[in-house]
Amino acid sequence: DAHAATSEVVEFVGDSADKLQRELLRHAGTRRTVRLAKSQTLIRCSACHRITIRNVNIDSAACAIAIWGGDCGYEFARDDLLADAHSGYHIENITIRRALRFGLVLNGSADNVLRATMSHGYLPLHDPVRPGINRPIFRNLQLTGPGTSGSQGIYAVSVSAAELTDITVRQFSVGVHAEDWVAGMQFQEATITENTTNLLIEGTKQPATGVSFERLKRQ
Repeated sequence: DAHAATSEVVEFVGDSADKLQRELLRHAGTRRTVRLAKSQTLIRCSACHRITIRNVNIDSAACAIAIWGGDCGYEFARDDLLADAHSGYHIENITIRRALRFGLVLNGSADNVLRATMSHGYLPLHDPVRPGINRPIFRNLQLTGPGTSGSQGIYAVSVSAAELTDITVRQFSVGVHAEDWVAGMQFQEATITENTTNLLIEGTKQPATGVSFERLKRQ
């Protein structure tokens, strides 16, 4: 159309959310589209709680949203924060038209603590993998991949009691991939289609359990 013919794509290669916000504001009201560099994740959370993300429309990025447990998680957090550890995530109305590597990453393990426990005899104060990302809620996620190998729509490790409603995952190498220490992911009204492998539920240490689908549409 006429807009597409005259629009200009500006690639953002900064390293912080503040820089991205300034770039978006700078081009607001113009015909320029700000596109993330291929290696970047639009929204990244690490060792957080009580986070709300809504109404995000993404053209292209390596990953739309990544939620991590963090290097140390809540291993050394104050006692008054422990009840909220990795909980309170509400994410809704997210669209990415071309996720080059991942649509959504959920990895709640405190990986440095886990590594120290497994390889160096460290005795953790708190379990580094359970419950992980705890009771996150997702509504209306539209995740479209690049149609190439190695891409994944939803990748989950160390997650408990996740609720995902009205989710579309399409054109990835793997649609939904749940691995170790996943203890409950409930999908309702999900469309998992046009992926090389729609569902991959596995694990090598403690395989995923409690991954369920209600009113699933797939091909």
